[in-house]
Amino acid sequence: LDLRYVVATDEDAPLISRALGQRTGSLPLFILISPETPPALARVLSRLPAGTVTLGVAGSAPTPTVVIAQATDTDRRAYAAALDGLALETLISGKLVKERFDEASLVKDFQNGHAHPSPPPVPDLTAKTDPDKPQLLIDRVLQRAVHLHRTLVALRPRRA
Repeated sequence: LDLRYVVATDEDAPLISRALGQRTGSLPLFILISPETPPALARVLSRLPAGTVTLGVAGSAPTPTVVIAQATDTDRRAYAAALDGLALETLISGKLVKERFDEASLVKDFQNGHAHPSPPPVPDLTAKTDPDKPQLLIDRVLQRAVHLHRTLVALRPRRA
């Protein structure tokens, strides 16, 4: 349930409260929140039934069960991108690209005469990014909710 940037009034709060109270099922309910979640809904979300997990960036109200390390403006842009039609798979992919230095690299270095090989230098994360290359926009709050859901489904006991 994504309540990060919804518009709601005090009259909407009892509807959400009632819907949450009528919820059945054994799987947890993930509720995404933000600092801009309407105060009326934030009050309802401070009293959640068991099996409910809130996720959001720092400063969200109420304080989320899982705080995600992402800037509020990036979270807002990712939410807006989903509303504009960007595929959710794109927003939650987060494919990491990293330099490999494993046993195969180590053996290759020794075979090429490097007696004391070392891993490649750590990239400078403070370096300026290329302005011509678009930055990959990741909705980390939604991504974490999807990862938690997949993990719980994978851990669920199988019926014989």
